[in-house]
Amino acid sequence: MEVPRKKAKTCPGDDTADDGATTSTAARRIAELRAELAKCKREHSRVVAELEREKIATEERHVQLVRNLNGALKWAYTVKAIPRDHWLEKGYTEEYADAMDEFQDRFKRIIKELRTGMVDGLISVTFRLLDHEDNNVTADHDDLLIPYWKEFADALIH
Repeated sequence: MEVPRKKAKTCPGDDTADDGATTSTAARRIAELRAELAKCKREHSRVVAELEREKIATEERHVQLVRNLNGALKWAYTVKAIPRDHWLEKGYTEEYADAMDEFQDRFKRIIKELRTGMVDGLISVTFRLLDHEDNNVTADHDDLLIPYWKEFADALIH
């Protein structure tokens, strides 16, 4: 006993009645979608490659920045402060020793700014001390200051 089959329901606007036209329209639409998908894949690959280049460049900048900061931190621990007693034992006044302490602090700050790229404009390394007639006193040469001058020169090149 055969059971009669139900007729398939059709959607409004369904153009299945003309068989061949539907097939070519569907095939054309599939081809369009495949072309669009291929285009999207190419664009995606291009964007991924561009982002990868940007990521690599950012990582390289980060590594360089860390190296620079490590260099600045390393410097901060390599040059030892000259104690006040050194100047007093050499016969200098308390005022001279104070001025030398300030000079060393200023030197460290300038070098750190140079190393970290925070200097903008003029750099001035000065020894500030006035005599009893308000004339500038010049700092005498001392071999213990040579590491500061070397670090300063390295920081300028940096």
